[in-house]
Formats: sequence, C-alpha cells, structure tokens
Amino acid sequence: MIPALLYTFCHLLSGTAVAGVTLRNDTSTDDTFGPDNSQVGWLAYPECAISVLKANPSDLPLTIDTVEFLLGSSQGNQDGDSTVAEVGIQVTNGTDLPSVSAPYAWGPEGVDVTVSTSAFQTITLKGDTAGTDNIVMTDVGLVIWICAPDSSGGDAWPKNTTNDTSGLFIYNTAPDDGNYIQLSSGIQTLASAGAHGAWVVRAESGGGSSGDADTDTDSDTDTDSGSGSDTANGAVAVYAITPASTDPGVAVDFVVLGSGFATGADVSIGGLASSSVVVQDGGTISGKSPGALPSGTYDVVVRNVDGSSATLSAAFTVNSKGCGCSTGTTDATWVLGLLPLALVVSRRRVSATL
Repeated sequence: MIPALLYTFCHLLSGTAVAGVTLRNDTSTDDTFGPDNSQVGWLAYPECAISVLKANPSDLPLTIDTVEFLLGSSQGNQDGDSTVAEVGIQVTNGTDLPSVSAPYAWGPEGVDVTVSTSAFQTITLKGDTAGTDNIVMTDVGLVIWICAPDSSGGDAWPKNTTNDTSGLFIYNTAPDDGNYIQLSSGIQTLASAGAHGAWVVRAESGGGSSGDADTDTDSDTDTDSGSGSDTANGAVAVYAITPASTDPGVAVDFVVLGSGFATGADVSIGGLASSSVVVQDGGTISGKSPGALPSGTYDVVVRNVDGSSATLSAAFTVNSKGCGCSTGTTDATWVLGLLPLALVVSRRRVSATL
C-alpha cells in the first residue's frame, strides 16, 4: 500500500486571498504551496478532514458566505478530473471536540469539484437551487468537514496511482491545533494520525477576491508550538480518549484529546497511572493504559505538573470477561476500510467554482 501521507506537492500554486474576514489555520502568508511547506493528505471513503476555524469574538456575529479548500494532485497529472467532495459545516464554541452528532449549519452536501494544482475549490453557500443560505456565526468556532465520497456511487476521489495521488493539502509548517481527521477508529487529531500542520481550508465573510496576500489575524490564533503549553485554550480540559475500552489485563495504547496540556503532564485511569505518557502538543497526549484495572468503567484524569487537572468521567471501560470485545489502537496509517460513514450525506450536489 502506498503511504497515505508524504506526497509532496511538486507544482507551485499561487492563489488569491479573499477580502473581508478570512478564517484559516494554515497561516501561510503568500498563498504559495510547494514541496518545502505542504503535502497531500490522501483520504479515502469514509475518511474526513476536519478543520476547526476560530473567529475573534469582537467580529461576531459574522456572516460566512464562501468556503475554500485546496484539493490538488501531487504530480499534477490528475488536474481537470471531476469528482465529488462531501462537505458539512457546523458552528461551535471552538473548543469542543468535533462531533458527528452536532447539528450542521450547512450541508452535508455532495459538492462537484475539479482537481486543480492552480486554484482553490470555492463553495458559495447562498443561492443553491435547494435554498441553502449563508452561515451566521454567533459563536467563535466554525467546523468544516470535507470527506471523500463513497466510490460505490461512481465517484472516485481521491485517486491513487503509483505516480500520482490527489487529496486535500496540508500546510505542514502551521500549528497543529484545530486540525482533525475521522478514520475508521474515530476522530483524532491530524498530528496523532501522523501528519503535522493544518488542512488548507478557509472560510470567508464578505467574499470577493483580492490580490492581497492574507495575513489576517482573524484566523485561529493558537500559538501552540508543540511544547505542550497551549496558549489559546488556557485551562486544562479533557474532551475524549480513544480507544475508550480494552479487555481485562490488556494495556492498550491510547490518545487523549483536550486542551491546556503541559509538558510533564500525567494521565491516570481509575486512579492508576498510565505508562509511556507523552505530551504531543497542548491538545494531545499519548500513553498506555494500566493493565491492572478490573472490569468496569473509569474516570480519565490529566494532571499538569503545576497541579491543575481535568477529569473526563466514566470515559474508559474495561470489558467484562468473555464478552468477545476487541481492543484497538490509534491508526498507524490512514485506513481505507469501507465502513459506514458517520457523516450522513444527502448526496445533493452543489457546484464548486474554480
């Protein structure tokens, strides 16, 4: 199997920034992407790229009228190929873990797209024949899901050959915060899936192209450097642990997602210390669960060296003996299994403008 990541982009891409407020995580200053700063994130159904974009509270309410994302081809050989991307948009507080159960402010929709190494995919939210409208943000977080379509419907994205792949671009010199991926094992950070940086996904208010190289400070201003000190979220919090169960006597590798994790933090489950704990960044900790826990459901506690802590109650289960349950670990590679897609898509198509 060809690795899901590490396909560098060999064709320079120059785009335009959008006037008004632009929400983005990729932090690029000249909209030029190449092998020195970007790579292709190869997704396959039912995998999804998830970007949590944040607005400045002083800008609220904010009307989002367009969404852009960079769907390209690692060698440019697939330019012009038409396919579909499944897109859904949610409005949140910007700190909750992305969830497929959260309501959607727009979509999910099947969006007609064309692979391009020279232009962004631009979706205009208002004016679709089915009556979609702009999104009015009254909270600071905008969660954008972009998913590969079910190939059984006749759409083939991304395409993978020995010479070329197509997929969403990752700006790999940007901070990791706010970037997630849905795999068969569930939602996890992009960093914990093996990639560092940010999906090149943007949302605009007051659409209309300009030649300005956007350095907009209204984008996500999390300055997490990977040291484990999260300067955006401040207080420590725990949102999720994955996997969330194991069998008796089995120590399982886990990833805890949250915020405010500092270097040296520890993780305990059911009052027992976890081993091999590593603070990957301010929102991600990896480790191995204690193998001595009896069957039952237990709290997960993250404690920083300064004594601050957070608890996720009843978050981890040790299965009863003989239940036949299986344990899992975080994905070492981006799996391609055709599992039911949690993001239910209407299959109604919206044209994307290039």
